[in-house]
Amino acid sequence: MSPPRPSSVLSMDGLDQPPQLPDVSQTEAIKTEFERTGFSEAGLASRFTLTWKPPRCERYYPANFPGRSEAIDLLIRLFMVGCTEPRSLVEQQLSRSAYRALLDCRLLAAEGSDVRATAHVAPWAGFFLAADRRDALLEADHVISPDVSTSHVASRLLTLPEGASKQVLEVGTGSGVLALIARRTSERVIATDINERAIAFGKFNAAFNGVTSVHFERCACEEIGSLGLERQVDLYLFNSSGVFEVGTFRSIAFSVADGEGLLTSAYGSLPKLLTDEGRAVLRHELPSRPGYMEDLLVRVGAHEQLHVEHEVTPHHCELSELRSSLAVVRRRKAGEPGYVLEEVNDELPS
Repeated sequence: MSPPRPSSVLSMDGLDQPPQLPDVSQTEAIKTEFERTGFSEAGLASRFTLTWKPPRCERYYPANFPGRSEAIDLLIRLFMVGCTEPRSLVEQQLSRSAYRALLDCRLLAAEGSDVRATAHVAPWAGFFLAADRRDALLEADHVISPDVSTSHVASRLLTLPEGASKQVLEVGTGSGVLALIARRTSERVIATDINERAIAFGKFNAAFNGVTSVHFERCACEEIGSLGLERQVDLYLFNSSGVFEVGTFRSIAFSVADGEGLLTSAYGSLPKLLTDEGRAVLRHELPSRPGYMEDLLVRVGAHEQLHVEHEVTPHHCELSELRSSLAVVRRRKAGEPGYVLEEVNDELPS
């Protein structure tokens, strides 16, 4: 069997369009095929013989598995590694109904004798999630698949009891995965992003996974007040690990000119948005200079209203003046400090 061909040079045909919303029959056909082939979290963990984490696992394939030709390997190469595969092999390995559904939903594209994926698709946190391919940086904002920062926020959500929140607001939803997780323990989720492409992916992922009562709205962080929320929120989510790279990293889909403006909008909105018992979970980078967050909270007028607990770790780049952080925010009670900083030597748990 010839080695898979990475798509080093991509035709942009089909990559500039997000997936088509699936109908019930298409969803059933694709999910049935994924189950049959073992394209699941458990199946991939077994295939890679390691604790499977989406941001890392495709690095181990195909180098560690030359010549494997089962259907699960075909799906890994197509949707996770980004290889172009012979059309004859795809038609041989996949059921006719699943192949047709993948084409109709625009998750696969057939070009002559070749087939390729138009999106990165992988199982994660009990869902199947689609996002932009990692090797296709488009002129439009790139929608990234779950990464380590997503895991940090998700780890907090997964501990919440059922019915913990009436209403959740997520700012900068991207692929929509945190909104889908939050829906498990809440009645209603509003997921926002300024990027129309992210909204389209979020709607696709919700429909494909059968998740209802998640409403995706195009809205910038600083425009949240224009949403016309009927009530305050019990949970506010914000995950933007590259916030201070906003000028150069196109997947940060916000209209503010810099990361500090984005954090000012996010933290400044919380006193009005949170219920009395509400919580906010924010994952972002933090400048290492002392007193940065205390000064920011004073500038936005929230230092007397909010209690912020920040876990801070060193940045993955030793030369960076930024640090990775996870903040849990609630309303400040009498006698409490406004800001608590905890230095964590190791990476936050994923």
